[in-house]
Amino acid sequence: MQKITVSLLLADGEPIERREIELLGRMELRDLVSVRQPGAYKTQKHIPGYFWMEQTKDLLWYESRLEMMTLKTLDYERDIEWAVSQPFLLSFKWEGKNYTHVPDFLLILKDGTRLLVNAKPKRHLSSARSMRSFSACTYLAERLNWEYVTRSEPPPEYATNINWLNGYKRRPFALEKFRNELLDRAKQGLSIGFALRELEPTAFARPVLFYLMWSRQIGFDPTRVLADDTELWCGDAQ
Repeated sequence: MQKITVSLLLADGEPIERREIELLGRMELRDLVSVRQPGAYKTQKHIPGYFWMEQTKDLLWYESRLEMMTLKTLDYERDIEWAVSQPFLLSFKWEGKNYTHVPDFLLILKDGTRLLVNAKPKRHLSSARSMRSFSACTYLAERLNWEYVTRSEPPPEYATNINWLNGYKRRPFALEKFRNELLDRAKQGLSIGFALRELEPTAFARPVLFYLMWSRQIGFDPTRVLADDTELWCGDAQ
């Protein structure tokens, strides 16, 4: 990777253009705002929108359905403190030619990790353009001691579960009534069907169970589509 620089926007300042990437390691990243905004035009191929990040209690915009799915999985999998879309513009040389790339997301995790994310369809992962962009992001992450990941379409079973549980990620009614009992039943290794048995009204208990699964307080195998016989256990976010 040859010379690489970063351009960015701050919430209360002038644009900063073509600075050394080490600037990102010295500044308060929470001051960053997106370097571009979502657009809508007649022939566009992707559908942009806004996704509610439950952990950060904020809307985050995305440019495609894959990016939206990436945000869903991140909101479930990682402990997130802050996030921004399209955080900065990278300018770099590759084989003597000039290129630019805007990563899709930048997150700060609760353990202090800086996580840089690109979402790219599997069919485009090995393209020359993708490889250049991924290399620039990997280089930046290694220099700044960040984590970098590229996300593609998840397995269909996993996507089905995440889409389902995403509907239960907000604090449910009757959480305090059912939480401890459901956690105790999960520790016993009961299935969803048995965990909900004799909890009345079930219409209130079931959303509490799914909320606890979404928030990783109750664990399960996310690679199998959820059903009444899905086995539960104590989660990793007690």
